[in-house]
Amino acid sequence: MRRIALALVILLFPLIARAGTVPCWFEAGSVVVPANLGGIAGDFILDTATEGLQLHETRAQGEGLPPSFEADLRLAGRTYPLRAVTVVDLDARTHAFPTPIAGVIGAGVLGEDVLDLSFVPCRLALFSPGSAPRRRAVETFRLGSTGSRPLIKATVTDGTRIRQGRFLLATSSDAALRLSAEAVSLPDQTDMAPLLPYGPARRTLRALSVAGLLAENLPTGLTPAQEGQLGEIGPQVFSGWILRIQSGRLSLRRDWDH
Repeated sequence: MRRIALALVILLFPLIARAGTVPCWFEAGSVVVPANLGGIAGDFILDTATEGLQLHETRAQGEGLPPSFEADLRLAGRTYPLRAVTVVDLDARTHAFPTPIAGVIGAGVLGEDVLDLSFVPCRLALFSPGSAPRRRAVETFRLGSTGSRPLIKATVTDGTRIRQGRFLLATSSDAALRLSAEAVSLPDQTDMAPLLPYGPARRTLRALSVAGLLAENLPTGLTPAQEGQLGEIGPQVFSGWILRIQSGRLSLRRDWDH
């Protein structure tokens, strides 16, 4: 009997390991996942460059909710109890999507959980610490952090000057790369507003080197200056890879199951 039980555990382990895997969709540079926030079911942007949990103002008003509250979040088979929620006007961020976006799930919401993410096809898996299946990574890199948001070292160049620094690692962004407004030199009288997040303008940067990857002639915007950060790297840079964020490390691999 014990041998039979052990065999059943072995057979079921791959199913258990994948129990937290859900399909998502990747559009306009954003990972969108189905989730349930305190009984509110909808599509949420998953963004590691955001700190907390945001609910779209329109949805909150429709549900009669206050500007801030606490609620349980269910995502990819995991439950995150009593997370702080802030009601935010997300029109600028979500207007380009064909369906309503309920809110944004930030890095701090997931606690110490292990995050596996594929962009094409879009798949998300979440595991409690110690329960994630082992995967063979091509490269693994140490991450820093600001609050719960991951930071990664990278180098950028305009072909003449080279800058190295720490960048926010974003799983959702409307630009492949955004540089801190204080780190760039623009011609006098340049209107910076269209270059800021959710603005339509881009400049072309000669090259970005990050996590062993080289991206050239990259469409680049600006982000407001933040201490200790040179900018933000969007998911477009990693779109051909599967990401694992675990215990302050980023691992890259090609195959979801290995």
